[in-house]
Amino acid sequence: NAFSGEIRQIPPKYSALKVKGERSCDLMRRGVEVAPEARTMQVHSLDFEFVEERVLRYRVRCSKGFYVRSLARDIGQHLGSAATLQSIRRCESTPFEVSKAYSFEALDRLALEEVLIPSSVLVQSLPQLALTSSEKDMILHGIQLPLQRWGDGADAGLGALCSQDGALIGVAEKEPGTFFRIKFLL
Repeated sequence: NAFSGEIRQIPPKYSALKVKGERSCDLMRRGVEVAPEARTMQVHSLDFEFVEERVLRYRVRCSKGFYVRSLARDIGQHLGSAATLQSIRRCESTPFEVSKAYSFEALDRLALEEVLIPSSVLVQSLPQLALTSSEKDMILHGIQLPLQRWGDGADAGLGALCSQDGALIGVAEKEPGTFFRIKFLL
């Protein structure tokens, strides 16, 4: 139960987490010691299975940003010992699941249209902004749109730019201020 629900997790020192504007792993490689602060994470489910003596297999469903390798470290500490991760396999990263993956052999037999996923699926978790055709033309010609166009929730962060029919046009980053910056366009 110590590792279910809302937990506090200390990220590994060798991670891409930014510390004072620099990646923690880059600082550590230069010999600068870092002490990442604990972050609140969500563990939706955690199942254990003993494979053999002193070897434990677990399956975890967790929130974005969770460090699965750190969970192994934390379990070892909780048991008054050390622990290391032998292997790791990501089975799902919403909306993608291993159970829906195709083998290379199957890909050889299928038409490309049968296996391609619409690009809009990649950004379905982002706030969406449906552009009018004139706004789309403005964006494609490098003209910025006011941030107020996003409506509610115009905080800093990423958002998807879509056509009126829902097709992905690009991704923008909302900046504090009055405009948003284009990250990429299709």
